[in-house]
Amino acid sequence: MRIIRGEFVGKSLIAPASILTRPTSDKVRQAIFNVIEHHADMQDLRGSTVLDVFAGTGGLGLEALSRGAKHATFVDNQRAAVRNLQTLIHQWNIEDRTTVHAQDILTLTATTYLMDFIFCDPPYGKDLVNLAITHLHKRGWVGMNTTIIAEMQKQDDLQLEFTVDVLQEKKYGDTKVIFFKVET
Repeated sequence: MRIIRGEFVGKSLIAPASILTRPTSDKVRQAIFNVIEHHADMQDLRGSTVLDVFAGTGGLGLEALSRGAKHATFVDNQRAAVRNLQTLIHQWNIEDRTTVHAQDILTLTATTYLMDFIFCDPPYGKDLVNLAITHLHKRGWVGMNTTIIAEMQKQDDLQLEFTVDVLQEKKYGDTKVIFFKVET
């Protein structure tokens, strides 16, 4: 697994030796960023702030930084994944462009700093997309211009407590990626 494009193109990601981490494949990651860069209803990634929850390798947030995002915040509760991510951040000398929270997403505190993009790629089969996005919405991380990119099993659905505008949905094998914004 490598960064596909931009400032860090070709740099390797470090995956923890754990069955709990299911990194987004290079093919799906490339497809996600193609949608972001070419969809008329999404803002420019350059200069944006991103939140990568269930970060694992940090591949989505690091790819966003490589393509011009201003700042990436990563959240993961697996110590090995966080250690590996912190190692990459140090090696790439991007500490000033990143924040890492080593905690469960459902314990993340409130903020007044809205994200431009939120990547949500949790372990499958636990309804964590719905729980995480609801929590982030209640805690002020999600605004009306925030684009949320959720990766889930093909048969799963968004079941949120608020209305969303689905911008696009793509399927790759057993994976479904939904791009959406919260309606106000």
